[in-house]
Amino acid sequence: MNSPMPNTLSPLIVPATIAQEDIIRQLLLYCDTVFLYAPAENSHLDLPTELNPLCQQYAPVPFNELLTNFDQLIREMTTHRSEYYGGRLSSLSAQTSAVDEESVWRLIKRLNPGTINTAQQETLFQARLLLKLAEIRDQEEQDIVRTLASLDSQNLALLHGLTAGEDDDAAEIGSLLQHNQQQPEDYLNNRLKAWANLFLADPRMEDHWLLAAPQNILAVLTDYATTRINESPTLILSLPLPQTSLIMALSPAQYLDQRSAWQTATNECLALVRSAITTAAQTGDLIDRAALEQELHSQIKQLNNWGKSEQESLDFWLLPLSLPRLFAKIARKTEPSTTAQTLGHCVVAVPRQALS
Repeated sequence: MNSPMPNTLSPLIVPATIAQEDIIRQLLLYCDTVFLYAPAENSHLDLPTELNPLCQQYAPVPFNELLTNFDQLIREMTTHRSEYYGGRLSSLSAQTSAVDEESVWRLIKRLNPGTINTAQQETLFQARLLLKLAEIRDQEEQDIVRTLASLDSQNLALLHGLTAGEDDDAAEIGSLLQHNQQQPEDYLNNRLKAWANLFLADPRMEDHWLLAAPQNILAVLTDYATTRINESPTLILSLPLPQTSLIMALSPAQYLDQRSAWQTATNECLALVRSAITTAAQTGDLIDRAALEQELHSQIKQLNNWGKSEQESLDFWLLPLSLPRLFAKIARKTEPSTTAQTLGHCVVAVPRQALS
């Protein structure tokens, strides 16, 4: 497994442990490689083969000889989800001792007798368990969203016919069919805490200084930064993106060809982008965004067949503390000792998508 190299953009996705292809494709227009965690070492990337070399997944805390037991636990919990899964997911990472958790931990101890002997081992086991269950939930939600999207398309076509072409009426009724995919704040916080515990135990922790996160996770990170150190993130750059629908309409091979054309067209600016982002992480110094963003926009105009979206961008935000310090605060742990290799600031890449 390769580590991110200096002066390259290789974000670590937080807190998802499954690859969302649309997000991966957006990030790779400007980034060199994308990393993400796996709850266990037998996880595999559900991506087209062509994209696998550009997206690398690894388990920061492998189970080793306990992997078989963990897999059995997951099978039992998902098979008997009415007893073990349900609403208990959010409390697993909070390390609560509620009565409705007892059956879960009895099962864990039965499958792992004598193997979880310390508070740290229990915390890491709970963290990986939560992330695995969240991964299963994500996969199921993606399947549901795809099904609902198909039904929505059919329903909207039917509504259009029933309203005799009255677009305003069809749009108003159609808006009632939209599905709220937002996750509860407590769920996001607990999932992020679980991920933070794995990050702090990752032997490669100091390799990472660039995160990639959705907007709702940036909001959580912002809240931690403002409440714990009274500092807010600063926007470094806002880089144009094509429409997501155009990116996803391409086959993997076509996408890689178009990515190459995109990076060739923006080659000079891309070098400045890398320099600006790594300098910000090293020193906290910011550049004048306007000139670089304007130059990027002018270069992208050459790509008439795949131009930028007015509503979508890849935004890079600077947080004025290192990743180990940030996640120690989130996990409520003592800040780990680091070396001079650890950058004093961290950057979060956030794909901003058009509102549907």
